[in-house]
Amino acid sequence: KGFMDILYHHRTLATDAQGVHIRAMIGAFRGLGHTVNEVSLVSSEEEGVRDEEGEHQGLIGRIRRGLPKVAYELLELYGYTPVGLRRIKQAILRGQTPDFIYERYSLGNAAGVKAGKKLNLPVIVEVNAPLALEKSLYDGLRFHSLAMKSERKILSAADQVITVTGELKRILVSQGVPEERIVVMSNGVHRGEFGPQIEGKKWRSRLGVTMDDVVVGFVGWFRPWHGLHRLIELAASRKARDAKMVVVLVGDGPSREELERQAKSLDVLPFVRFLGAQEHVEIPEILAAFDVAVQPEVTDYACPMKLIEYLAAGKAVVAPRKANIVELVEDGKSALLFDTEDEGALEEALLNVVCSATLRRQLAVEGLHTIERRGLYWDENARRVMEIARSLQAQA
Repeated sequence: KGFMDILYHHRTLATDAQGVHIRAMIGAFRGLGHTVNEVSLVSSEEEGVRDEEGEHQGLIGRIRRGLPKVAYELLELYGYTPVGLRRIKQAILRGQTPDFIYERYSLGNAAGVKAGKKLNLPVIVEVNAPLALEKSLYDGLRFHSLAMKSERKILSAADQVITVTGELKRILVSQGVPEERIVVMSNGVHRGEFGPQIEGKKWRSRLGVTMDDVVVGFVGWFRPWHGLHRLIELAASRKARDAKMVVVLVGDGPSREELERQAKSLDVLPFVRFLGAQEHVEIPEILAAFDVAVQPEVTDYACPMKLIEYLAAGKAVVAPRKANIVELVEDGKSALLFDTEDEGALEEALLNVVCSATLRRQLAVEGLHTIERRGLYWDENARRVMEIARSLQAQA
């Protein structure tokens, strides 16, 4: 009763946390009995295909490699919307008119909001980052003012905007997006996917660690600003050796080779493990092998999915004391936080947790309570989205 038809539109390669989020929300909608018609630029066959340099071999990869950066930037801002709009219309013609459009925001992509206006359908836009700002900071965006104007226009035209943190909401409001249209909805996990009921023996055996070793782990993409080199430096310290600390880094990325060289030069390879990228289905058992899970750094507006998975896995968490992290956890209770500007604070926090089994247990238990108390589950997010959609329908 009350089931709805959703058109989920995105212009995303969906190969990393983006893909996890997309699949999780689609699965949660369907799990509640709703119908989802996914419309995207990249086919499922192309999504995970990369060459040896990590470039996508599919349509977007070919376009990106074949155009000058400035031309690709303009194409991203203005070229996709008519394509997306046509795909949305074709999808509706092949099936049935949806009750609303749910769109994962991409820079310059106005297809969802335009389709909503033309078809008189409510449009909910999910925003995971202030992309105009982010691309300006990290990719050297040439047409910054055009990108900012486009972002403000698209998000202001949506009937409802969902941001993953309050900090992201604050940024969008400061850029001119109406505050009353924005609701904050943190990332989540699937019920039962993570937790203390999952055995970690298999991966501890593969890692060659004993029951006395204290495994400090990280899962994610290796970038220079993540600060993973500090974990390797700590592994070389006398205090870490006395505490039988073993560092496990799960993932890949541009910093991996440098980190491996660092571990070799510091002669800590016996105490540092590089697992490489793993399928997401393996992550619950890998996390079960950790004693401490660390988030060394995070962008100011992100809702790190791995941090929520750490909590749900029942692990003691060490993370930076930033506004978006404080939205999720309480310092000293559900996680141990450190000041990013304080040199040595990360190392001190980690050693405190590594050296105290009691503190690890306390943090782990409260982390699990936080997941339950806050309802940090994908199905809860899906329920909230459906409540919003029904409210928008009632207002129409």
